[in-house]
Amino acid sequence: MLIEQSEDVWVVQVRASLTAFEYEVESNYGKDSYKTPEEFKTLVLDHMMKNLNIKFNDLENVKFGNGQVKLGHETSVVLEVLNAPKSIESVKIKNLSFDDIYNSQSALIVLKKDFAKEQFMLSKANEYEAELEVGALKFELKPSAKSAANPSYAMLIFCGLLFFGLSALVYYGGLPLYYNRKESLEI
Repeated sequence: MLIEQSEDVWVVQVRASLTAFEYEVESNYGKDSYKTPEEFKTLVLDHMMKNLNIKFNDLENVKFGNGQVKLGHETSVVLEVLNAPKSIESVKIKNLSFDDIYNSQSALIVLKKDFAKEQFMLSKANEYEAELEVGALKFELKPSAKSAANPSYAMLIFCGLLFFGLSALVYYGGLPLYYNRKESLEI
């Protein structure tokens, strides 16, 4: 979640299972990389800061400040977002923090005062990235070349054209052949 706490003050909160964080830390830093919960928290923060990118208004990536990790079955990480602009026209978020986990996906929610609450999915299909623009008091997914080139859309279009083509063939070409064949058999 990307949350506006007050004017010009933003935080990002990432919540996932403790086992997801353990898997990522062990995959990226090694199984013996920590011995205490404090060492684990430090590695989680480091991993998040390296794999989470937020860009407002197509400017440089933001920097992250004070970070906190709360361990539990659902572990949460909260990072202060530094250098956020006063006026926001767009936001681009890329979160590769859990891309080592097969078929991982996460929900992105942007909370801003007086804006509608919207949810966007980050997954391998969109490279764990969402480009949003400000609409009428809400964030909307920015149309992009990535979504148009999505293999799922290409397959859907292909299947639709194939179905349409076969239907046309049967209707215009196949039916007369069938009836002509039937008439020739009766003679």
